[in-house]
Amino acid sequence: MSGPWSVVMTGEQWDLLRTHLFPGDRDEHGAVLRCGIARSPRGNRLLVRDVVLAEDGVDYVAGDRGYRKLTASFVADNIDVCAEEELAYLAVHNHGGQAEVGFSRTDMASHERGYPALLDINDGVPVGALVFATGAVAGDLWLGEGGKCQGG
Repeated sequence: MSGPWSVVMTGEQWDLLRTHLFPGDRDEHGAVLRCGIARSPRGNRLLVRDVVLAEDGVDYVAGDRGYRKLTASFVADNIDVCAEEELAYLAVHNHGGQAEVGFSRTDMASHERGYPALLDINDGVPVGALVFATGAVAGDLWLGEGGKCQGG
């Protein structure tokens, strides 16, 4: 699985995700992307199959260690579907800002705690996260066998 990675979604999927993440309240919101994988000599693409919006206060709640978190049941429901259908799992949330964005230390610590187990449940099919600002995105992708890919 060498080579660059990218995420591809339809305009309709992007509109749904963007509207959910940035409704104008300047707060954080979350979602999960379930993605098929297309590999070629030019790189690897995560093809968004499903955009699953996390309902504020139900699926995306106040965090124990950080500001917000996806609930365990929301994560479990989505990783189970991904494992059954051999799809990659991408957790998504937003930060403020426009042209630059990155994961917080709290975000990265959460990935270190949780993604090894999610990768195991998903039988080595990639798991990861995207964080969005209005004009930027960063990613952290776990590939199995110790491989990771980060970009933004």
